[in-house]
Amino acid sequence: MSLHRRTLLKSAAAFGVAAPFMSSGSAFAQEAKLRTYWWGGQDRQRRTEAVNDLFAKKIPGLTVFGESNSADYWQKLNTMMGARNVSDVFQLEPSTISDYGRRNACLPLDGMVGKTLDIEGFGKNIVDLCRIDGKLYGVALGLNAFSMFYNADLLKELNIAAPNMTTTWAQYADKAVEITKAAKKDNFWGSVDGSRYNYALESWLHSKGKLLYSPEGKLGFTEDDPSSGTHTGPTCANAAAASPLMFRRSMPWASTATRSLPANAP
Repeated sequence: MSLHRRTLLKSAAAFGVAAPFMSSGSAFAQEAKLRTYWWGGQDRQRRTEAVNDLFAKKIPGLTVFGESNSADYWQKLNTMMGARNVSDVFQLEPSTISDYGRRNACLPLDGMVGKTLDIEGFGKNIVDLCRIDGKLYGVALGLNAFSMFYNADLLKELNIAAPNMTTTWAQYADKAVEITKAAKKDNFWGSVDGSRYNYALESWLHSKGKLLYSPEGKLGFTEDDPSSGTHTGPTCANAAAASPLMFRRSMPWASTATRSLPANAP
């Protein structure tokens, strides 16, 4: 199972290991240091630091240094890669682990599994989420599912029926138009434009029997698919039922970036 064939609607954040580390006490007869690097909010930082402390207590002579960075995580990671000074353990995501793995920026973990790396309890399918071209380049932190929420109080106020499990994409778009018109507010839309989220597109493609990527790692759809009029982005935006592109560009969370390794990455 390759990364591109991961279960739809589920994704795994992954830790890529750039240098080997041992889990036996005898391996750290002398003082050793382990550097970790990740992104996320205060809660993830608190939990990650707690795990670092727990790991350090189990390994005599080991000191674990952790660094969290959200603002320019990828830029700094690539800089560390180029300088060959990357952290021993760093966080990746499903859309980047294949790139880093295929450029030899991560250490394959296969030789450690069942020995210094005990991940038997994770389950084969979860472990394989971080397997690229047959090699294991990381360990999944967990799984999550794409979901959508609606404002029940607002729909009740507007006397509009809430969507349910049988609502189609086309019906969703019609409902967004209905909400926008019924609300009668400036700068208010019945839906956010989901076209910037790859997992929204992936969910829509799956409903049509297609995939974001084929098992061979190629695009699993054509350029005509997202513009067929049933995906949330084109449908709702064209009907003035979703926040327009100009409005989204003014939002910090609406920005996108191309993430790739520097040319001189190891």
